[in-house]
Amino acid sequence: MEMQFFIYNSPAFKNFLENHPHERGEVKFLESIVEEGMNVIDIGANIGITTVAIAKKIGKGGRLYSFEPLPEYSHILLEDFIL
Repeated sequence: MEMQFFIYNSPAFKNFLENHPHERGEVKFLESIVEEGMNVIDIGANIGITTVAIAKKIGKGGRLYSFEPLPEYSHILLEDFIL
């Protein structure tokens, strides 16, 4: 998989959601239930699309723990949050 970095509402983020309706639905659902300051666990975070959306929504006052066991995805997830 080609390395992609996702910043909330960036062209890459929007393009990914446009081309992946399942993830688009997940992001929309999560944005409707997650609130600022929440603590969230994202199990099976994949490449970080939902992680990015959750992080934006919970803000600096929240805590987000994202786990991805597959190395081919986890390195992309890590790169998204090292930036």
